[in-house]
Amino acid sequence: FVRATGVDLIVPNLGTEHRTTTTKPLDYRREIAREIAKRVGPIQALHGTSSLGGRLGAVGTDGICKINYYTAMARTASAAVRNAWEATPSGETLPIAKACGSFLHRTRRDAIAANVASLLRLLETRPK
Repeated sequence: FVRATGVDLIVPNLGTEHRTTTTKPLDYRREIAREIAKRVGPIQALHGTSSLGGRLGAVGTDGICKINYYTAMARTASAAVRNAWEATPSGETLPIAKACGSFLHRTRRDAIAANVASLLRLLETRPK
């Protein structure tokens, strides 16, 4: 298929789950990824990256050249906004500074930046 179509990327089912609803890490099928890479080269995209938890560091050596990471960033940003709002006692009006768009944007942006920095540190690790 790869040779016949000339596709740039393939997205095999490697046991991860796109927009997973569980927080439990899923079983990543590394041996399948490596076998695919042997046959067609490192042209795999991995959907459901956030379902791997902290086990992401070695995927580059398995033939994965692209990861999708939206769900983890969305969850991180949502939790940051929720935590900022929960600091306001129940029954009190939310201060305008916490209700405005710039506060929400800054809160989400800062949470995502920290999350991505953590992801980049994981990706810099090498398998042992």
